[in-house]
Amino acid sequence: MDLLSHFLTMLKIESTSISSWHLSEPWGVHVRDYRPGFCFIVTEGRFVVEAATGQVLHLAKGDTLLAPRGGECRLLSRLGVATTDLSELNWSEPRSPRLDRSVQPGSAISVVHGGGGELCRLLGLAFSIQSGQGAFVLAGLPDFIVLRDGDASILSQIRPAIEALLADDKPGYYAVAKHMAELIVVGLLRSYILTDQSFSPGWMKGLQDPYICKALLAIHEVPERKWSVALLAAAANLSRSTFAARFCRLIGQSPIDYLNAWRISLAAERLRGGTDSVAHIASAVGYQSDRVFRQAFRERMSMSPRQYRNQQI
Repeated sequence: MDLLSHFLTMLKIESTSISSWHLSEPWGVHVRDYRPGFCFIVTEGRFVVEAATGQVLHLAKGDTLLAPRGGECRLLSRLGVATTDLSELNWSEPRSPRLDRSVQPGSAISVVHGGGGELCRLLGLAFSIQSGQGAFVLAGLPDFIVLRDGDASILSQIRPAIEALLADDKPGYYAVAKHMAELIVVGLLRSYILTDQSFSPGWMKGLQDPYICKALLAIHEVPERKWSVALLAAAANLSRSTFAARFCRLIGQSPIDYLNAWRISLAAERLRGGTDSVAHIASAVGYQSDRVFRQAFRERMSMSPRQYRNQQI
């Protein structure tokens, strides 16, 4: 398996909600600290996104906005218009668009909002990604990703299926919607990574380097090995000093820090979905000492392995 496929297969959709938005000028929606990821596909008209950081993004028909970790922003027909909170919109069903792992909706939801002017239609998708490996991948992504019309050819192929789901309330809807969400998110991220070359330091930038890519593949294929900087440099066919400097510049952290972060992500996945002892998991992901593992886990996750496992129940 190539390294990009390896990263993308870590993304497992835990829950999802699909929605249809009919918005008419003037309109504004305030998305307050929405933590599941979300995306909007513009099927008609245009709109503006104003991020909490002040970043402004303009989208038109055929464009897609992806917020892989969610966050706060304003969706606007134009800059300066008044906004309504997402939770206060007139949804087609008396349930929130926020996700709940215990709820499996039997149909899509829709909203009509605005002042009756120029129309903007959006296909909306909210999704949560399983923690552990999925969180590791998401951490390397920007807050907001915009794909322009034509950047993600997969969308043109599956958009009819998405639109069909909007009118589907038959048994089995949620199973189809969940798999569709995974296809959309993975397809969008793949298109973004293959078309954008201006990544910040992180695993995506490492994918572009033929030497660092080899070291990343070694770490991800055999994380339990007793890796050293020298061994990883050999895997990358570089001298130790050249490799260490190159890795830090492209990935944004040292090889050993990256290795430990990946091991903790694997451990979190095992704690979340299994019954193995903490000591067994520590050994399986490459820690020679249970004490060192517990300390590393607490430093990265801000809680002990046992607390993390109990939180997932």
